[in-house]
Amino acid sequence: MKSKDYELVVILDGTQPDDQVRAAVERLREILLSHNVELTYVEEWGRRRMAFPIKKKVEGFYVIYYFRVPDADSPLEDVKKFARITDIVLRQLAVRVPKLKTEADARREEALREAERKAAEEAQRKPAVEEKPPAEEKTAAEEKPAEAGEQPAAPEAPATAPEALATEPEAPAVVNEFSEKTLDDEPPPEKDSSVSE
Repeated sequence: MKSKDYELVVILDGTQPDDQVRAAVERLREILLSHNVELTYVEEWGRRRMAFPIKKKVEGFYVIYYFRVPDADSPLEDVKKFARITDIVLRQLAVRVPKLKTEADARREEALREAERKAAEEAQRKPAVEEKPPAEEKTAAEEKPAEAGEQPAAPEAPATAPEALATEPEAPAVVNEFSEKTLDDEPPPEKDSSVSE
């Protein structure tokens, strides 16, 4: 007999007191376990504002159950029945998944998030690396000691403004064909004498 893996997302009424919400979470757990499912992980997201109202409620308590079901005994009908007869369940959705999430997966994800958060904090705390202006940087020729019998290379003199301009190629002038015309330059359109006004 092959088993199926499911993820069940339940949104409970977030305006209900905590004890009623906890009772509904436990009741759903009992329904699942009564059908001999392997409950691998229960993830409680807690109270969150919903994107749109459901049954005139804007806040929901989100719970996700990950479980494996044998083919013969599916708890999904009982979960749907519980959702219909109680007012605390706003929505529920069961989806088959290729891989179940386990407690170890959740701890691994939490460790990754924590490591990313610490790396981001370290990056913010580190002062930005100061770059030296180009005038202070030494060229490779200046840093290399002169070998015996060689003349040290003379540093290049910076080009003066006229020399720098003379070495740059001239850019072609851009002419806008519309920039030279004005409305006064164009003759008014001629009236057609065959059409009477």
